[in-house]
Amino acid sequence: MGEMYTEQARDIPVYDTCDILVVGGGSAGHSAAIAAARAGCKNIILMERYGYCGGDVTGGYVIMVPNLSWYNMQFVRGLQEEWFQRLEKIPNAVRAPRGDEIGSTDPLLIDSWSAIHDCVSRGGFDGCKPSCLVRAVYFEPNQLKIEMDKMLLEEKDSIRVVYHTFGVRPVMEGDAVTGVIFESKEGRKLIKAKIVIDATGDGDIFYQTGAPFAALADSQTRSNTTALVWRIGGINWDRFEEWKRLRPDGTNMIRENVSRIAGFRAMPLPTNQNDQCWVNNWHADKDCSVIADQTQTEIETRDTMRDVLAYLKEAVPVAFRDAYLYDIAPQLGTRCSRRLKGEYIMTMKDFSFAPKQDYVIAWHSTICQINDCGPVEIPYRAILPQQVENLLAPGRHISADAIAIDNVNLIPQCVGTGQAAGVAAAVSTPAMAAQNAAAAPAKWDRTVDVVVCGAGGAGLMAACIAALSLAASPAVQASAAGIPVLVGYRGDINNDMVIDRSDVQLLTSYLLGDNSEISADESAHLTDADLDNSKSLNAIDLTLLKRIALHIDPPIPIYEDNPNGDELIPAPISVVNPTMPCVGEARVLMVAVNFPDAQHPFSADEIQKMCFGPEDPQSLYYPQESISAFYSRASYGRLNLTGKVYTYTAQYEINEYMKTDQRLADSRTRDDLLDE
Repeated sequence: MGEMYTEQARDIPVYDTCDILVVGGGSAGHSAAIAAARAGCKNIILMERYGYCGGDVTGGYVIMVPNLSWYNMQFVRGLQEEWFQRLEKIPNAVRAPRGDEIGSTDPLLIDSWSAIHDCVSRGGFDGCKPSCLVRAVYFEPNQLKIEMDKMLLEEKDSIRVVYHTFGVRPVMEGDAVTGVIFESKEGRKLIKAKIVIDATGDGDIFYQTGAPFAALADSQTRSNTTALVWRIGGINWDRFEEWKRLRPDGTNMIRENVSRIAGFRAMPLPTNQNDQCWVNNWHADKDCSVIADQTQTEIETRDTMRDVLAYLKEAVPVAFRDAYLYDIAPQLGTRCSRRLKGEYIMTMKDFSFAPKQDYVIAWHSTICQINDCGPVEIPYRAILPQQVENLLAPGRHISADAIAIDNVNLIPQCVGTGQAAGVAAAVSTPAMAAQNAAAAPAKWDRTVDVVVCGAGGAGLMAACIAALSLAASPAVQASAAGIPVLVGYRGDINNDMVIDRSDVQLLTSYLLGDNSEISADESAHLTDADLDNSKSLNAIDLTLLKRIALHIDPPIPIYEDNPNGDELIPAPISVVNPTMPCVGEARVLMVAVNFPDAQHPFSADEIQKMCFGPEDPQSLYYPQESISAFYSRASYGRLNLTGKVYTYTAQYEINEYMKTDQRLADSRTRDDLLDE
């Protein structure tokens, strides 16, 4: 440690007080503030160090938002899609395949959009995967600056914006954050808050609270780089594309030569206008929170801009003859520095195996090729710091390991997690409750599973899987009188045996404090909407209810004829043995086990369809309409998973095979069930 100086204590003026303080007005912070206001909070402050919102998207000129769709479905909507719907009203502000075009395999459209980076799905994998149009949006950053301000002005009665303020230090009372000190031209001041949202992207607030965090990303990832984007005007991108098509190695030659001249990886990319391009770049092994790395990135990039431009004019005169330096991004292109180690840390397993998360706040298609860019669930716990109260941390510094961060720190994930943080904070403030209470479930679902592996055919795997999900009450006991009777579904507030938009509206009204439209009978069913089992209704319950209403998750039934009040909760079988091959033929034998005191509600035929049914893009559960179909797509047709489902009723009650609050008891109990 170098020389130190002890700063003298001094009094700091309190600039303002609020319910929710959002530090950072980038894509995550702006979304958090807007979402909190729309969720009903009336006392929000948005603190931003620059004079505009958007961060990387508007100031760093990250002017393309990728992979908002997967095949023919758009998985990223919300505030992210609202940006573009608003910008589409402005001439030439947006360039992207329309929503009704995504997934199209029309060869003429594929040929046209292939000139625009990432608007066509990546790779054909030797014909195993057909190319299709992707919702990847190019936009004018200055128009988005204006639109983001307009969104804030629409919520001016709820949001107070303080530009040119740099949040530098959290104020703590024990483990709780109670405000943030900022620096500005007015000097050092304090804003007090009941809940703080750290949306700085670099963990500027959470790293000083005692919350665990990590630094930088894996050296082989995109996130381990910095950039300074600049734009070139006076070009003709269509002619550049024609030039590349006449030269099969043209793209690689341009990339290699531009990178060689610059001294770091760089590449011209299209924009929302045909007469402009942007030059993205990647300065390796740079931390965007380190002064030396920030400075070096900016100076080295600007030092080489004229050389790169001169080369393009000479090498591709048909497209760049009249090219000129249009502008330079006003701020550094930031990718990764500090990473939160939250209550849940996302890893590549989340992409490889698509586990179902508790308290999902975003279900996004991403740029990850491991799962064919398919949707992945981002849980609330990934923005929830450990060991600290009254703090949420959405955005680029989300809780993920050194590799997975590469796939969850792009603009869509920043917007999605920011929007969720804003809603969570807004719902938490009226009750003055710590927001992480929603992350502690009162009880968990418990699954009994048995897996047996052996050789079959040409050394391929066969498995026997028995699965049953029950509510995790201290002792699972069903009625001895017989199979429980279905009487409703959790979250069916209007008690019409269907969970739909009307139930979502009723819960929304309740959370916002408006009970005028809720009848006495509906009020009696509100308790059944506690889907996260936290013993209180909150934003997490609203998110889970929306997933059920949209047919993303199955409804949770309520059964009667149970003297102990325990509920039998059916769930699709989700146990897949980790030794499953990646390619070839795999045969699976699956056994659904019933117990004398606990009957599974699905028939063998129904489970057969869940597990081994054919591909059905029209299914409400697509892309997980069946295990076979999902893995066939994920392997690009290289894994053919077939099998047969049988049912079996065990000799003894379920507690004979289980220990309280454990999955299966031990190897002896597991063997006993298999021997039967």
